[in-house]
Amino acid sequence: MKSKILHTIYIYCLILLSACIKPSSNSRHYKSPGYIFMYGNLSEIKTYSSYIQDRTVLLYIHTTYYTGAEDYLLSGDQRYYDLCVKYGDLKPGGQNCHVEYGGFFGSGAVAIAEAIDAIHITSSEDWDSEHTAGTLLDDIFFVEYDSYYRYIRNNYTGEPVEHCSKPLADIRPGDMYLAHKISFNAETLPAVAKQHTLTVEFLLDTGETIAYEAFVDFAASETK
Repeated sequence: MKSKILHTIYIYCLILLSACIKPSSNSRHYKSPGYIFMYGNLSEIKTYSSYIQDRTVLLYIHTTYYTGAEDYLLSGDQRYYDLCVKYGDLKPGGQNCHVEYGGFFGSGAVAIAEAIDAIHITSSEDWDSEHTAGTLLDDIFFVEYDSYYRYIRNNYTGEPVEHCSKPLADIRPGDMYLAHKISFNAETLPAVAKQHTLTVEFLLDTGETIAYEAFVDFAASETK
């Protein structure tokens, strides 16, 4: 009788243990082909912000959503896979992703879908005696951005994110693959403090040129 009771307790404990380790019914696991989790679309950008801070003008570019691992895995969106192929982001064994409680999770890496070959900035007003209205300010403005390209190119080793900074005049095709968090800063402020309309042009590897205007009042202590 005692043995039968112990056997029953043993079976009951196994049932409880299996219930504890059973995966959540709200969790589903996937493997995406690439490390980049989602892509933004530079050609459909709608917003930017500008600041004058510590006597430096800063411009921030905000991209819109384009496609991601979720679209490919759950909806068969081929655009995501095509970008993985374009940038050589085909991770051996795939990148872990999962759906849980209505959310889709993965590496969290976000990059711009387009490759940027060059960037130019001009102003509607004279910047100084050497940079009159409409002339390139590429030797004054620096671009800063994060990139995942080196990490992917190095077979997913090292630090995933590389922070880059260079003058606009030094950008070459291939420099800004898988860029993210793009911002611009100027080494000098205009000789005369007044409102400028800055035109930022992105030359893409698709042959497109995307241009946006930022209105900056240099007479104000801070512009948003």
